[in-house]
Amino acid sequence: MKLRRSHSTTTPAPGKSGAFLSKTGEGEGATPFVAPAIAKKPADEKDKKTATAPLTWAQRLQQANAIADARDKVNAWANLVAAALGPGFTVVQRTGIAGVNRDNCNFYIARGPGGQIVNFDANQLEAAKTYYCNDGGGQLSARVVLGKAALHALGPEYTQMLNQQQQQLAAGMEARGWIDDQKQPDNNAKLQAALAAFIQFFFSLVSYDLKTATPRIASKFDSLFIAYQEAGEDDRASTYDSILAFYNVRISGDTGNTIRFRIWLQTVLNDSLLTKNPLALKLNELPGMQLKAGVNPARHLGL
Repeated sequence: MKLRRSHSTTTPAPGKSGAFLSKTGEGEGATPFVAPAIAKKPADEKDKKTATAPLTWAQRLQQANAIADARDKVNAWANLVAAALGPGFTVVQRTGIAGVNRDNCNFYIARGPGGQIVNFDANQLEAAKTYYCNDGGGQLSARVVLGKAALHALGPEYTQMLNQQQQQLAAGMEARGWIDDQKQPDNNAKLQAALAAFIQFFFSLVSYDLKTATPRIASKFDSLFIAYQEAGEDDRASTYDSILAFYNVRISGDTGNTIRFRIWLQTVLNDSLLTKNPLALKLNELPGMQLKAGVNPARHLGL
């Protein structure tokens, strides 16, 4: 059998025009089972509400992580990935032996014409990875793989964000075809995918709990800062302009959203790999920012 060459892109375990004007989607949740009413006693009503309350996403993930049987645990993770991505995607269980010497283009399943097939491999170290495979005749096909790190307790949107980035990059590569001297997406493609993910998923992946004064951040959007640092002057300028428009429309003037932005940017500045990043420094010049590295993000909950 002739093996196909593969190359890959990854999303660190950590757009459409006008996307920042739209509301974020609702999270996926279980459908509650409602027991038939048998008596209208206050105590019974209270018990019924407790018994029929659906599990939160965090509880479902915690439940999957606690499964003792290794095979059942992997299947539970794969089912959660499928639930997060929804009916538009088919999640294929491809968890193999860790470290096995294999051709990934033959092992994983191609994403298909509409990008509907996603591989799940619990042994995949990165949260998300795509293998690009040479099909011959200048054609290329991609295999999108999500690992167990693609699941986050904050919600299914984290999984959706990782998948969206990989799908966008894969679609661009497949449309271009196989080029021997460029076997991965270029930096501009990575920057555009990261920017689209930031604009669409910021409000889903950055939040806080005022009762416990706890920031809740699923992603720093590391790939956005990494791609920005490698970008040319024009790409940097257009990226910053998009973020600035997002900030002016969705953040500025709203106390709650300003808190979100501050705790997120503070978390970025506290990351030793990002604290001197040119995009992070530029965002810190926005009105109401001027943050100092090393400060606990929870301090901003008193804004």
